[in-house]
Amino acid sequence: AAGRAVAGQATVVHRRTGETTELAFSAQYDGKTGFACQIGEERLALADLDPDGTQALRLGALSRLAGQATTTAGCQALLDTAELVGPLSDDEATSLARLFAIALVTFLESLPPESTDAAAWETALLLIKRAALPPDGERAHRAQEAVWEHLSFFRSSRRRPPKALRALAEELGFDVS
Repeated sequence: AAGRAVAGQATVVHRRTGETTELAFSAQYDGKTGFACQIGEERLALADLDPDGTQALRLGALSRLAGQATTTAGCQALLDTAELVGPLSDDEATSLARLFAIALVTFLESLPPESTDAAAWETALLLIKRAALPPDGERAHRAQEAVWEHLSFFRSSRRRPPKALRALAEELGFDVS
């Protein structure tokens, strides 16, 4: 979770000699892209890990970020972290697209109907372009319902919806002409 830290003792065993060493460690995660580990006097960052370890931490962070995507900043953190992830297997790419769909629905359902925040609608548009939303799936229906509520608000108040909201509606199959 965001701002969490763990500390403890680790036993390190040299594979060739069998020599063991006890080391104190602490590790922190900032809830977005920042991971750090202190082992004795040495500080390790995410870039210091092997590619598999780095990928595993980033994919875990993406999962947490998707479920907490209730703000523009939270969604942007998800998008930024996804850009840092290296090459993905087909299964990982599919999982990531599902995470974008979860984030999109979470975000749309948390926006107030009267939102004219251009950055919020641009962010939602970025999410939908990366999301896996089968047209007949539950998440697609929830996204359509949320967007319909926003469009209805603008229509009832006789105001033009933001450009990115109109583009989002078109992505979801609405005719906004």
